[in-house]
Amino acid sequence: MTEKLNISKEALEQEKRLKQISRKNKKNKNNNKDQSNILGILSIVFGVIGLFAFGFLFGIVGLICGIKGLDREQNTTVSTIGIIFSIISLLKSLLIFFGLISIASIF
Repeated sequence: MTEKLNISKEALEQEKRLKQISRKNKKNKNNNKDQSNILGILSIVFGVIGLFAFGFLFGIVGLICGIKGLDREQNTTVSTIGIIFSIISLLKSLLIFFGLISIASIF
């Protein structure tokens, strides 16, 4: 009889542990969603800043943040918009760079 009680106590303790683990996993999933949003927003911010100043530097950082944000599960549209802004800022900075080189080669 005591063996059955011990077994049932152990089973109850295991159930409690499993519930605690599942709660922790749910919290971790929510953190991943928040990080996805943060990376996407950072990608947009760096992409827009790159349109006006230091386009190559901010464009690369925005592109990296956007790609990392796409790897997450939720809210990929924010990361996609950030990637688009970052690519535009990279292209703009490259066009300005090569334009300056071509102007300098004339003189």
